Amino acid sequence: MKHARHPLTPWLFLAPAIIVLTVFTFYPIVIGVVLAFLRYDMVRTLPSGSPAAPVFVGLANFWKLVHDPYFFIAIKNSALYLIVVPFIQLLSILIAMLVNQPLPGIKVFRAAYYIPVVTSIVVVGYAWDWVFRPDGLLNTLLRWCHLISAPVPWLTDSRYALWSVMFVTLWQGLGYYMLLYLAGLQTISPDYEEA
Repeated sequence: MKHARHPLTPWLFLAPAIIVLTVFTFYPIVIGVVLAFLRYDMVRTLPSGSPAAPVFVGLANFWKLVHDPYFFIAIKNSALYLIVVPFIQLLSILIAMLVNQPLPGIKVFRAAYYIPVVTSIVVVGYAWDWVFRPDGLLNTLLRWCHLISAPVPWLTDSRYALWSVMFVTLWQGLGYYMLLYLAGLQTISPDYEEA
């Protein structure tokens, strides 16, 4: 005899994920949208000592944003940063195709490309800070090769900072996507590759 499933059983399994998504994703999105139409000062208090109540200002916050010169700089930098994503995908596919070959020592090569993915972001930050600082590894190598006469401010000059961060993003993302593409390539029958 078959046992009848209770209709709430699937929802009980989904409940932890739904709670986490609600608390950390849906609720902040809703609150962010609401606060976008309010003037809300968390620091200013009334003479009574209680925080000032939020005031509805309509589209005033958006109007202020459009007239802020830094807003368009942020939009431009975000658009430039998006350039990295297609390169990560393309290079990851190429590297996955390379490490899918039965070459000697290829497992070491795969591990080396995946190490940045499992490395803590704090460690990555310190390591690349050491590379990019004025007396760091990159400037030392460039001076040693007589390519520069003075240190390049990789992280403090607006001409170089975004590109430096984009390079680190590319470096750290390659291994993750390479592993995904490699897993896909290894499930493809060799007959298709030969064809």
